[in-house]
Amino acid sequence: MAIYDPLDGSIDPRPRCTGNCCKNFSLEYPFEFVKSEFHKYEKGEATIIQNIEIIYPMLIPLGIYQKQELFTCNHLGKNGDCQIYETRPKMCRDFPGPNPCPYRNCASHGKQNLLKRAVNWLRD
Repeated sequence: MAIYDPLDGSIDPRPRCTGNCCKNFSLEYPFEFVKSEFHKYEKGEATIIQNIEIIYPMLIPLGIYQKQELFTCNHLGKNGDCQIYETRPKMCRDFPGPNPCPYRNCASHGKQNLLKRAVNWLRD
């Protein structure tokens, strides 16, 4: 049962998330700065980017679109699941912020008990 599948056994018509937020995202810092921070981390120096040891290896640059540097994640599985879900960086854990993802069974929803699933189903 998907997280948002109704409790009556019917099927939620919304598509299952396939990692849309991980396929095309931007960062607060340019790639070259992230790279330099990772090299500092490798030397044992302090960095300003939290989880740089996880973030830098996961980045696959896609190029620049509308003056914004875009990336995809190296750890995104073919089915849209995060391959490092348990150790994903804070920026991934915090996404999408206070508003839940509109796709059903999104990893950002986390594990939900029956009550939370029911509340989400009623809300949607």
